[in-house]
Amino acid sequence: MIKFHEEILLDAQTSDSLVIDLQRYGNKDRLSAIHGGRFALPNTSDEFKHLLSKSKPWREIYRKLSSTEFLSTCMEHLDMPSVRAELNPYFSQRIIPQKLQRVDSLKSKRIQETSLSGICAYLIYSLWKRFCFYLFRLRYWFSKKIQLDILLDVSQSENGYVREIHRDSDSKYVVFLLYLTDLSEKGEGGELNLFEYTGELKHDPEPRPAPENCALMRKITPTKGKLIIFKNNHEAFHSVSEMSGYDEGRIFCQGAYTVLSGANPNFNKSTRKLKTQWQLYL
Repeated sequence: MIKFHEEILLDAQTSDSLVIDLQRYGNKDRLSAIHGGRFALPNTSDEFKHLLSKSKPWREIYRKLSSTEFLSTCMEHLDMPSVRAELNPYFSQRIIPQKLQRVDSLKSKRIQETSLSGICAYLIYSLWKRFCFYLFRLRYWFSKKIQLDILLDVSQSENGYVREIHRDSDSKYVVFLLYLTDLSEKGEGGELNLFEYTGELKHDPEPRPAPENCALMRKITPTKGKLIIFKNNHEAFHSVSEMSGYDEGRIFCQGAYTVLSGANPNFNKSTRKLKTQWQLYL
């Protein structure tokens, strides 16, 4: 059964300030389209760093969400055992050397807008980034402390957005959702659904189980300032009802304290793997 906690973290005024600054300093054309009907701004992107540089409310909430204190509070709410872990901001505070910033900026351009030499340079650069990351993982593979980093995105989901019943990837340790807007009464869907697995593979179910093997445990309607946290393991099944009929999108933050190297202790007994898409953050 999924283990979760919900509370109101932000008041309406703070939530509204975050949305206003996101619309003022963000650029939807630069957002990544994922899962159909959802547009995401990763915390590793230049656009997110620009948002932080311009907006005090975003700097304050990001500082809170990426802190050791917030991680400890999450673990207390979820009754998670104490582990030897440390925050290692490999992705979240990565600084691109000045001589590589030009080629790094190509990731936000379309292929049609890039020269052949630019495409080749970016492919070589991408391979180099992956190589550096795997060297980093190898360095800490046998460390006694779990290396965690905060991987987060600010998202806007629109009509057509839906997520099937699933759990998150193996490397995610603690997952959270922070809603910044209410759902309009005009539309349908957009709720977060939490499930209990009832199938035969009770001790090691598939990462995306069939709906008939899951029982709805809780339906949560997004509201301004609401925080949802849950322990990510082989039982942490959730989905999002398909959005339709809305005249505006739903804005939220989705993040996870993520294990960068070694095994996630939440999955010690699981043999069914779901890899993390590291390329989204490199």
